[in-house]
Amino acid sequence: MIRIKKRNLHLLNPLRIFLPLLTVLLFWGCGFEYSPYLAEPGREGQNTKNIARIEAQQLAYPLRIALISDTHSYYHGLEEVLSSIKHDRFDFVLHAGDITDAGLQKEYDLYDDYRKKLSIPFVHAVGNHDALTNGMAVFRNRYGLFDFSFRVAQTHFIVFNNNTWEFGNAAYDLTWLESELQEARAAGGNIILINHIPTEDFRFDKARMTAYKALLERYEVSLIICGHDHAHRIETIGSVTQVVVGSVSKEAYVELIITGFGRGDFMLRKIDV
Repeated sequence: MIRIKKRNLHLLNPLRIFLPLLTVLLFWGCGFEYSPYLAEPGREGQNTKNIARIEAQQLAYPLRIALISDTHSYYHGLEEVLSSIKHDRFDFVLHAGDITDAGLQKEYDLYDDYRKKLSIPFVHAVGNHDALTNGMAVFRNRYGLFDFSFRVAQTHFIVFNNNTWEFGNAAYDLTWLESELQEARAAGGNIILINHIPTEDFRFDKARMTAYKALLERYEVSLIICGHDHAHRIETIGSVTQVVVGSVSKEAYVELIITGFGRGDFMLRKIDV
């Protein structure tokens, strides 16, 4: 009979043999790419590059724009929506935020893999989920600024970060917004505002919301495009139309047609795919 010393029994424990090997294999297979702190540079300035592509087209009215939002990890819905957009004639796509679910670089990569199947330009607003983990850094590396604007024909598009909980005082910068609105109104034409959170969300304090609404009226904003609530709806905020773009999980998106530079020169239509 063979006797085994008690102090050597741990050497025969299968977990002690196979667990280190399994750990190595798992990390080897995933290449550490699921780290929540990963924010590798690459594909920088996508919004700037795509806006340059839009401006280079010298588009005239009517403008036809696809509106999507809250892609998160709904990749089947995203694929269906993008397939519909691909087979139609849109000038560009506006994404109203929440590209990702947890702000992981891998999620941004997966989304971009789907998006790159389309040749038309995409412009992205930042959502609250996009700021989770290391998402702020990934978004900034990939798409650029959180607040920016561009002009197509005589329509001024302002992308405004209003994700207060995730960004704190860095978001909802009404001083910056009013400066942009002043410039847009001086240039003439209509003004379209894109942000992620709907105007009357419970997260906004009353004083800030009141000041924001006053700017909308003072500068005669035509349309607000937002997401966040995952359900499609059209409503009015004072005299301003607001469209809440539902999640792609609903396998639907919104068509925006801008017919001219007057305040009401636009049409909205939900498209089910």
